[in-house]
Amino acid sequence: MKNVEPTPLRLSLQPNNLMTPIRTMLFGSAFVVAGLAAIVFGGELATLTCQRLEPTQGSCQFVRSRLLGSDETTIPLNQFQGAKVDVIAFSKRDAYRVVLLTDGGKVPFTTASSGGAEEKQKNADRINAFISNSGKTSLHVQQDDRWLAYPFGGIFVLLGGGVVLGSLRVLRRG
Repeated sequence: MKNVEPTPLRLSLQPNNLMTPIRTMLFGSAFVVAGLAAIVFGGELATLTCQRLEPTQGSCQFVRSRLLGSDETTIPLNQFQGAKVDVIAFSKRDAYRVVLLTDGGKVPFTTASSGGAEEKQKNADRINAFISNSGKTSLHVQQDDRWLAYPFGGIFVLLGGGVVLGSLRVLRRG
């Protein structure tokens, strides 16, 4: 530490160590990276579109879209058994997700989250109603989980960016 402003009533000290603002900048950068990761990988839009040509013929297109691309899966109706809401138990709060039941096993339709259990149950019920009723010719179900990831990630980016900019300001003055 070095004496910056000596007066009879006040003594101000300024750190002479450059490591403190650099550490703070790294800390803020971690928040920026976590926020960007939440935006890029956390937000997801799941869409299931089914077309039935005859009572036993047809297929469903399952598309999972993220910021950096999408995955598409085709499920023949004769291999599609329905949907259900999986409950993933955590110590403090349960998480819920819709899974598609096929002859090949479970296919996660949505990401697991602690909120939106009612909406997820409604989507599973709509899928099951379509599968069980051969008179229905089409189905379109969408689950948008981007509403949480984008603002959450944005807050982290803004807070971390503020810390980084504050650290740069300290470094520039020092």
